[in-house]
This record gives sequence, structure tokens and C-alpha cells, in this order.
Amino acid sequence: MGKILYLTCNKNEEHEYRFFVGIGMMFPSVYKEIINKIQQGKYGTEIKNFLQENPKGAINCSSEIAYCPKCGKLEEVVNLSMYVPKKNKQTVDTSYVMPSRLQTEYKKVKEYKHICSKCLSEMKIIKSKKEKIKCPECDGILKIDDGGCWD
Repeated sequence: MGKILYLTCNKNEEHEYRFFVGIGMMFPSVYKEIINKIQQGKYGTEIKNFLQENPKGAINCSSEIAYCPKCGKLEEVVNLSMYVPKKNKQTVDTSYVMPSRLQTEYKKVKEYKHICSKCLSEMKIIKSKKEKIKCPECDGILKIDDGGCWD
């Protein structure tokens, strides 16, 4: 189940952004679609080569919020971090790998670099509600709140 997150500016509450992050019931088909796009090269050669070199590798296909530290752009992205199975772990089904399995059965080896479509700088994924994210419209700080769940 995914979460709805609201990011609201502490100086101007009209500066509010809503994102649907996480995974939903369609995750197996979404995972397969993203892997197909990776294999076609739509996310670049680095991640494509990773899957070719690591046939038992997995990708974090959970949606997350990325922000650009340079221009402040906020964007919902697919995480796309790259994982390999931990030693002594027997992966049963690799047709899709849930984020919970990534934490227990896999080791992260590389984070995907998301590039800002506005200024071409490297974006950062928001990892915690306590992060200080600058409002893209003013000099305020965005407060992150849960807005419910989606599926």
C-alpha cells in the first residue's frame, strides 16, 4: 500500500504539493514494465548494464519524492536503486521484488542518479519526513505530512 504525502511550506500554506509514493496492488506489473524499459535503455546504459551483468539483481521500483537542491524542483520518481542478493540467500521468484524483500534478501550496490528536468542537476530522494527541503516557490521550508493511503 502506498502513502499520500503532503509537503506544505511553513511560510505560505498555499505552497502545497501532493505526492503518491510507495507501491500499490499493481506493483508486479509495474515492476515488469520498468524492468522492460531498463532493458530497452530508457533509463540509461548504467542501469541496463547492471541488469545484464547481474541476472539475479533487483531494482527498487517504489515511487518516491525527489528534489533538486539547486533549483528546488519536486518530482515523483521511481527510486531505481540497484541491488544484488545477499550471500546465502536463495531468491525464489525474481519476476518482481517487493521493497520489503530488498531490505531482507538483497544488498544495495548503487543508487540511480535522477537528473532535474529543469536545471539538469542531480536530484536527491527524500528519505525522511525530518529533512529540511526548501520550498521551490519561496524561502520557506516544506513540512511533510501523511495524507492517507492509496492502493
